[in-house]
Amino acid sequence: MAQQQTDFGVAFVEFMNAAQQKVAADYAAWTKGSKNPMGSGPKLEPMGGPRYIRIVSEDGTSRSSFCFIDKTTGDVLKAASWKAPAKNFARGNIFDDQHGVGRVRWTGVA
Repeated sequence: MAQQQTDFGVAFVEFMNAAQQKVAADYAAWTKGSKNPMGSGPKLEPMGGPRYIRIVSEDGTSRSSFCFIDKTTGDVLKAASWKAPAKNFARGNIFDDQHGVGRVRWTGVA
């Protein structure tokens, strides 16, 4: 069990780093050519919970649920609301080759 937790921790850090990079790149592409760029895009912060880790998108004073990570499987789930993930299907997995960021956009997980 300790090995699995270590692997989850490493994979989660890789997901957070890759997601933040992808959000920044996607946001830069979206604002390219804008006369009034609005900063560097949202910052992602994790918030722990008993079953899911909520990833919060913070942009200035605005906060919203970006996605959820299932602690038992590593699945990346789209946010259905501030408190709950959309459980219809996983949008990725933190253990996959893309670290779970294949469907990450600056606005959330598609």
